[in-house]
Amino acid sequence: MSTDRSPHRSMQVVGAPRRSLFDAVRPADVQAAGDRIRGPGGVALAALRHAGVTGGELTPADAVVLGGRAFGTLRDGWMGAGEDDALALGYGVAAIRSRRTAGGRTWVLLRTAAFTQGATMEAAAMLPGLDPVRLCPVVVGPRDDADRIVGLLRAMGLSVHPADNDDAWSVLSALDHAVRDADDGATAVVATRASR
Repeated sequence: MSTDRSPHRSMQVVGAPRRSLFDAVRPADVQAAGDRIRGPGGVALAALRHAGVTGGELTPADAVVLGGRAFGTLRDGWMGAGEDDALALGYGVAAIRSRRTAGGRTWVLLRTAAFTQGATMEAAAMLPGLDPVRLCPVVVGPRDDADRIVGLLRAMGLSVHPADNDDAWSVLSALDHAVRDADDGATAVVATRASR
């Protein structure tokens, strides 16, 4: 029997603690990358490009679906979809990954403008009634749209995490909370920034 009485030796941890995104990602790196992106998405797009957020060689890589062409060139393994059907496609991808126990999650990056499309509105309204499949929509746009989109998604029954898309700490914190909520139900991040 060990006689070591140090507090670290005497503690017992039951189960694995959930790691935070901040354990794997340096916000300064995301901020620097996001500051170079002038189109829609900014810091949110930079965060999703970071292997610490979306997985890498040691863990199953997450799926990422970009809604529309506004977000630039696809990375390896990412999917592109029309702005009107990206959310529905994202749910389908997440459901398949869930049934195959592939692990990881599915992110769908959309502009706030997508919520003028009937198909996007319909898909968003359906999410709270569907099985949780670790789907995390990230909606980006101008700050003027924030209250409308947050209110709309909450009225549909989604758990919504607003973020300042000029601030990596804010975006990463919202993504981290969305990951927790996605295990239990429909969740979304709304990351808006001042118009440039």
